[in-house]
Amino acid sequence: MNLFGSVSAKQYSPIGLEVSEGLVRMVQLVTANGTQQVHRMCQTEVEMPGEDTEKHDQITAHMIKNLVKKHGFHGREAVTGLSNRDVDILPVQLQVKDEQDVEEKILENAKARLHYDTEQAVIDYLPLEALQKTGEDQRVYWIIAARRQLVDRQLGILKQAGLHGRAIDIQPCALVRSVGFTEYSRDKEILVIHIGERDTVFLLMDRGSLLAERVCAKGYRDMAGKIQKTLDLDFQSAVGLLADYGFAGCQEKHAAAPDSTGSIVHEVILPVFQDVFDTLKSFIVYCYAEVKEVAIDTICLTGRAGDIKNLDSMIAMRTDTQTLVINPLETMGSSANGTSGSALQRGAAFSVPLGLTLWEQSP
Repeated sequence: MNLFGSVSAKQYSPIGLEVSEGLVRMVQLVTANGTQQVHRMCQTEVEMPGEDTEKHDQITAHMIKNLVKKHGFHGREAVTGLSNRDVDILPVQLQVKDEQDVEEKILENAKARLHYDTEQAVIDYLPLEALQKTGEDQRVYWIIAARRQLVDRQLGILKQAGLHGRAIDIQPCALVRSVGFTEYSRDKEILVIHIGERDTVFLLMDRGSLLAERVCAKGYRDMAGKIQKTLDLDFQSAVGLLADYGFAGCQEKHAAAPDSTGSIVHEVILPVFQDVFDTLKSFIVYCYAEVKEVAIDTICLTGRAGDIKNLDSMIAMRTDTQTLVINPLETMGSSANGTSGSALQRGAAFSVPLGLTLWEQSP
């Protein structure tokens, strides 16, 4: 007879690890008694010296190793991802008979479309079930490819940090899992805009399933860097201006900024934003033409969007669509002696590593 009831063992997720130009973000979840919570989350960054990739990797591995020890992450299993610029995602429609036929045709398409030798590449594929039409034999897939040397380099960083690489994922799949933590994943169609450090990812989702993606090679650091260079500031001061002013006064068309500083910041970052917005417009046109007829009711912002004041208002004004910054960790608590509530409030910036921890779940 069990007089004390059952006590379930805690189950820890792999460490979700996002690495980007001297910046490291890490998240780990823990499940106990059917409740999933944040066990640990942290980030740090350093300025990388020169262009020496070997030195960069050593510094990154040292940062990761210190964070694991300092913050008490559990175990040595980790899931990380390549940067978007290092991954090729190629949509393709195939008429296939079985799984072996799929793999042969995926490889055949990859050989024809990749700009590097497939013998020196890591190639995978993802079926987009939401685009499958009833009664049709043709199926839609993403061919996912990366140069093998880049994959090996990423695994090498984990090894130097004393971690075991469970998997290497791609950002779009990680983001789909993160958005799955929010109420918006149940909406029919949403557009997700993830403001990354050096790029911006656009995703079209239908009831939590992935339909299409696009990447713009401009991100948060491009906006902050433009302020830094134009106003001759250090980087952290530029970051502070983005948070304090951003797109000041954009709630109404032609509204004046509340003061001269806000007006200057707005004008400085506007050209970078315009590049992002132009990509957004072309992505929506592509979705209408090539994916399916869409009716986007909500635009969800993740990543560094919460660190740019009024970015949501700016996009809402330009698109005439409800736009909001979502925090996938908003409804989650933290485990005992774990992450503070204030850190959880910045969950939008941790959307990628959160999704990486959930790697075993289908995107």
